[in-house]
Amino acid sequence: MYKRITLDIILFLSLFIVPWWVSYAMAIVGIFFFADFYEIIVLGFIIDIVYGAPNTLFFGIQFANTLSAVLLFAAVTFIKNRMRFYQS
Repeated sequence: MYKRITLDIILFLSLFIVPWWVSYAMAIVGIFFFADFYEIIVLGFIIDIVYGAPNTLFFGIQFANTLSAVLLFAAVTFIKNRMRFYQS
């Protein structure tokens, strides 16, 4: 339990100290270590609120990081359920 809380605090602090992709990399590690790591969706939302702007690359979607976090969470959850030797 303390590992998850520690990772959450580190992720939140990393949003303001390191580039966004470093925070996402730590969140991906968290997805594999913890079951139902919903914090990645909150992380994507905070990145969008603090740093996000509408971008023509993503068809004007302002919350592209949140959308990518939801898709990443769903994909990794699907993969974890299909893995034979994965134990959460």
